Amino acid sequence: MLKWSLQQLQVAKHKPFTFDETIELSNIMNSNNEIRDVSPIRVKGELLYKGSLLTFTMHISGTLVLPCSRTLADVEFPINLDVIRQFHPKNDYVTADVDQEDIHFLREK
Repeated sequence: MLKWSLQQLQVAKHKPFTFDETIELSNIMNSNNEIRDVSPIRVKGELLYKGSLLTFTMHISGTLVLPCSRTLADVEFPINLDVIRQFHPKNDYVTADVDQEDIHFLREK
């Protein structure tokens, strides 16, 4: 799972923060019996820090094995997604010119 502390992400204020990680999501087969197999999922991207707004630009790739809708035979379904997610600390005022509904607020642990 991709997890970083705010302290680790602070480096993006001064230099690019890039990541290239592979995560295992085999536990999703327990929650959805339509998924027969899942390859390791690669998440590659970067973080841009503007004010207090964190913007992650990511490319997510991997493969799911799902049943064919006609024959129920296993079919590989490639995943290639380009995703942008914005995060903001809950205790800071949002000053960015973005739609507030598109911002995810960080959870403290």
